[in-house]
Amino acid sequence: MERIAPEGLFENTRSGDGLDPSARPKSAPGQEVLASAQAVYLRTQETGLYVNIDSSGWAVLGSNPSTKYVLVPYYQNNYIVIANGSYEGYYLSYSDHYYVGGYKSWNDASYWAVDPVNCSPYPGLYPYYTGGANYLCCNGVKDAINELVTVVSY
Repeated sequence: MERIAPEGLFENTRSGDGLDPSARPKSAPGQEVLASAQAVYLRTQETGLYVNIDSSGWAVLGSNPSTKYVLVPYYQNNYIVIANGSYEGYYLSYSDHYYVGGYKSWNDASYWAVDPVNCSPYPGLYPYYTGGANYLCCNGVKDAINELVTVVSY
């Protein structure tokens, strides 16, 4: 699968269009919900690489963990919130080109399966190497079935 190379800030990309607005609660989880959850790293089981957020807000795979996340069960879905760094408080989400990264707005927050981490409604996380970085993408069941990775909390 050939993808458009990421450029600029992830937050300036258009969010994925597969989210069901009626499934999203009207307001974001409050600080009390976030404070009660444990921060974790996300890692691929196959390669041992960690899911980190780079300086532009894109999810990239790296050999050392630098980004922590909070896995938040909220109403009937799960959300993943970035727990440290420049993008602390941003929601792990995906763009209309299926790259994963952080959006600040609750309206752009994606919901996830969390054991293991997977994207709904575009399942299958996979690495995509371009522009000198190993980006994390979703929709791999359709786009890259032979490259899927299992992302777990660590």
